[in-house]
Amino acid sequence: MKLIQEILCVIGGFFFIYLGTVFIRAQDDVRALKKELQTSRMQSIKKVQQQVDDAYASLQDLNQPIALTHKFASKLNSFFKKR
Repeated sequence: MKLIQEILCVIGGFFFIYLGTVFIRAQDDVRALKKELQTSRMQSIKKVQQQVDDAYASLQDLNQPIALTHKFASKLNSFFKKR
């Protein structure tokens, strides 16, 4: 009877060691997945930020012609009001 108890204890010990290694591997997989998601999310954020910067630069490029057009239109309007 004592021998059976010792064998069961040894088997139980190996089982818990196996469960521990499975748990540690699962933690490593979760960490790797989390890091991969963060990396892809940061790349997406950088891509969107670049698009926003490009759009802002395009708007800044259009700002001066729009201002000149507005200035010309107001002068033209005042010219025709005088007539």
